[in-house]
Amino acid sequence: MGVRLSKIFKLELKVILTDEQQEKVVQAARRLYSEASPAVRYDDEVARELTPEEFIDGPDSALMHLIELNAVLDELEIRAEEVSCADLNFEHTDDSPTGRTPGDDVDEVAASACSAIEEDELGEWGEGLYLCRWPNGEFSVVKADSKRDALVQLDEWAGAESSSLVPLETFMADFRLDDLGAIELNAFGEETTEFIRDHCYPELDAVLSSDAVTSMSGEYSPAEKEVIKKAVEHERKRLWDNQPEGHGSKTELGKRLQKSMGTTGAVADHYVKLAAKRILESDAGEDGKPN
Repeated sequence: MGVRLSKIFKLELKVILTDEQQEKVVQAARRLYSEASPAVRYDDEVARELTPEEFIDGPDSALMHLIELNAVLDELEIRAEEVSCADLNFEHTDDSPTGRTPGDDVDEVAASACSAIEEDELGEWGEGLYLCRWPNGEFSVVKADSKRDALVQLDEWAGAESSSLVPLETFMADFRLDDLGAIELNAFGEETTEFIRDHCYPELDAVLSSDAVTSMSGEYSPAEKEVIKKAVEHERKRLWDNQPEGHGSKTELGKRLQKSMGTTGAVADHYVKLAAKRILESDAGEDGKPN
């Protein structure tokens, strides 16, 4: 018998509720909670049971509880690894001059770290080599655990957008030492060269394959050299004024970090989540969960 592999699926659901429906959802969730074993909280090592009002304190926690108690999913033995809910219409009060309270940044960071809604495209590819085509015509190759990890690593040089990256399907390169001990690129493998040309320089590749360039040995005529130089210059500028529109950070803290670092939203969110993780771990209880 072969090994049965499990797959992870992510379900995203947006629900619109009127005030009346929100109240019904809260009451239904509290009723179901009261019919089951109550949750227990430890205050100064003293256990106490949470009341339905404490456990279900609003529509978001009510929806989470109802999803976790879904009878059909339970019948199919489908278990949710993580459930999260947020009020997308939430607005900060004007109790402070900026409309934000001192704890907003910490709450915002923690919410970002706990959110089950991730950017699908950043988790689409796993570990491997990634090719990044920069707007000035240069390209970089990086080994990363994911597309998000590749963006974070490349940020050492500049902010790369997600759409500028592709998985590098083949890679072979030969290097040499110069007379002063510096490492220089000698040559790429044939398949690697073709892959890079296809994804980074398609218009230059079209010129090199056209009737305007007939030399197969690389010994180009003056006219051919002029055609190639114009194509190279075009590739260097082709994306400069047509760069992909980047996604901004998902949080206010991330937006401020993105602006101060001069980086992309994905990288700013990465550092926000790292900070959130440290906050949550520092506030963790004995069972490793936030107090």
